[in-house]
Amino acid sequence: MKPNIKDLDFNEALELFSGLGEKDYRAAQLFNWLYERNVSSFSEMTNFSKNLRGLLEDRFDVTPLQLVEKKVSRIDGTEKYLFRTSDSHYIESVLIKSDPDGEGRLTICISSQVGCLMGCGFCET
Repeated sequence: MKPNIKDLDFNEALELFSGLGEKDYRAAQLFNWLYERNVSSFSEMTNFSKNLRGLLEDRFDVTPLQLVEKKVSRIDGTEKYLFRTSDSHYIESVLIKSDPDGEGRLTICISSQVGCLMGCGFCET
């Protein structure tokens, strides 16, 4: 399994591109694609050469979480999401609305680890 490129911090990205013979500004471009444009593949990074995109594709994944299931409560509009990670573990998130039309306050619970132990009644993680 290839490492996820999003696990690199900025300095590690600088080192990666330096090792590939690329200029330092490539790290900023990478972070722009990943975190501002939210791309899900290297092929979308059109200001990188095809060769560079291929090198990155060979070494890394850019796999975002995959939405497996979404449930919406008919009672209060609470939304429950089940995501699969790139290594096939599951994480749940819940969006709780203070009123069903979503105009009021929103609260979100995001599992920060696989197998969260909080034991919330609305979550089955």
